[in-house]
Amino acid sequence: MRLGATLRCDGCGKDIDPRGPGVTKSANTEAWWQPFLEDLRSDPAQHWHPLCFAAAFGTDALIDAVHREDLRRR
Repeated sequence: MRLGATLRCDGCGKDIDPRGPGVTKSANTEAWWQPFLEDLRSDPAQHWHPLCFAAAFGTDALIDAVHREDLRRR
């Protein structure tokens, strides 16, 4: 992620604190849980607050995004 970049939630349109968690997605990828958005090495096309993502796509989709990150770190 670019230093000093502002992240806007694609759900509510408000800023997302990069020191906290979020859900991201790029073209042709599944949504991913990011425990700390400031650790991103790229700038995905879409960002959501976790609650906004769950409101838009459902709790199961949020759990799937978190689980993908769990599997990656395993």
